[in-house]
Amino acid sequence: MRTLLQQEPLTTVVARLAAALLVVVGALVSGACEGAPARSKPWRHARPPVVEAEPSTVAERAQRRDIEARRERANTLTIHSNEPLTRLNPLSAPTVAGRRVTLDTVFETLIRYRAGTGPRAGSLEPGLAASFNLAPSGREIRLVLDPEARFADGSKVSTVDVQFSLDAARRPRVGADQLRRLLADVDGVDIVNSKTVRVRLGRKNGYVLRALAEVPILKESVYRSGLTAARFGQWVGSGPYRPTEVSDDRVVLVRRDDYWGPAPKLERIVFVHEPDAARALTAAKRGEFDIVPELIAQHVRDQPSAPGIASEFDVLRLGPAALQYMVMDVRRPPFDDPRVRRAVSLLVERRTVIDEGVDGLARAVATPVWPGGPGDAEAAPVPGFDREQAARLLDEAGWRDSGDGQRRRNGERLRASLLALPGPGAVRDPIVKQLRAAGFYVEVRKGPDAVLLNRLRAGDFGLAFMEVRTNVDVDLSPLFETGGALNFGRFSSPDVDALLARARAAPTATERRPAVRELGAAIARAQPVIGLFSPTPVGLVHRRVTGLSAADGWVRLRDLALRE
Repeated sequence: MRTLLQQEPLTTVVARLAAALLVVVGALVSGACEGAPARSKPWRHARPPVVEAEPSTVAERAQRRDIEARRERANTLTIHSNEPLTRLNPLSAPTVAGRRVTLDTVFETLIRYRAGTGPRAGSLEPGLAASFNLAPSGREIRLVLDPEARFADGSKVSTVDVQFSLDAARRPRVGADQLRRLLADVDGVDIVNSKTVRVRLGRKNGYVLRALAEVPILKESVYRSGLTAARFGQWVGSGPYRPTEVSDDRVVLVRRDDYWGPAPKLERIVFVHEPDAARALTAAKRGEFDIVPELIAQHVRDQPSAPGIASEFDVLRLGPAALQYMVMDVRRPPFDDPRVRRAVSLLVERRTVIDEGVDGLARAVATPVWPGGPGDAEAAPVPGFDREQAARLLDEAGWRDSGDGQRRRNGERLRASLLALPGPGAVRDPIVKQLRAAGFYVEVRKGPDAVLLNRLRAGDFGLAFMEVRTNVDVDLSPLFETGGALNFGRFSSPDVDALLARARAAPTATERRPAVRELGAAIARAQPVIGLFSPTPVGLVHRRVTGLSAADGWVRLRDLALRE
């Protein structure tokens, strides 16, 4: 809050004080020189003015503050963030924390995706667009805006705003890399009339409808001069909340009384950055946090059942659509042979990798396809650790033990150049150990992100550790399609390409799920990547929070309410 001295120049404040003083002095002088003589001791007969009594004791003042704090907490949901709340524009180089704070609260999307489980899971619902449809050709989407949709300044959400936001999300300099990949098949965005927008696609792709549920619509006249991180006073969104306090460590969102749609039940949402996990947990025990999205591993083991936690909180599992995996260059020996690729998968002790690498907070997966994963369908079986079967497959491929523990074929050693980031190797080391024990000569090549990315693009590797973090139900073509942007292993399969095309042709998750399930099985057979695990963070949610549905890595805040 600004002080008086911050609002006005010091000279102005001094002038006002001086003027007030002159008025008082003038009144005293005037009273002394004019009118009837003063009566003796008038205070004995005058009735004192009635004033509201202020709390007279420290205890009373503290009690009033406590009552006010309880009243405020009763209407406020408070969420812990382990990241600074610095970049809060959900379109320009967005962070996880920034999108959690502002997406679907301050800023809205054209379409809403219903994640989670149940009969409505995977469905698309109207957002700022009252209606939307994918043309029979599969290469055009038409969206008709809700005529009631308005920004917080009272102006209507227009087709100009939609065109601006979708075009911005596709521009590399904006820094919304994930959104740009989701919209890769968009050729252009056209304004049909004042209510209708047409999205043209380069090829048939129903996933773009799903992608529109991730792109926030910003007001063009506010953001056209630049899409840098918004500061307080610049946020003009169409969502049901407006920010009233913004800093790196605290953001307060207050429900708008003039929101154009159905009002959410929460009056206030507060995000608080606390980097110290122990202090955050202590604050939760004191009732200062309702949601702690992720506990550190040391706290997961015992704190959910600890006194002060177990009686007030339930376990929260957000289940992000994230995957740790290894990619192989399948164009060159030895990984051009699928038997060698399957052998590598059998040499990964996933349980050991998960226990030692991420303290057990993950689930083993074979491909990016599992319920709630990037490919939202039934998962393929995860291969178990089997050194003997791996040895047989290597023998069949011609890579035999030469008697010194090393495998060779035609005198050439079985080599694997492995790319990895510097630092601890809790995930890497158990895998390298098993590969070497099976007869591989493994060369670990460490480097920063940029260097490793250049080597991947150049095909200068044999194996590489990778991670994908995305949303539930997304197109896997960049990873596995022939020539895909993230297909660093140069994998190509007509069967996989055909299944990817089938999945893209369907407009909804429900309709494409059979093709995605087959796709996961085909990827598991061809083994272009070695799936390792998907993180399963554990958090806490206070039992006074109702309406919670955790999916797609976060909760839908507008659905929440608080028990009285």
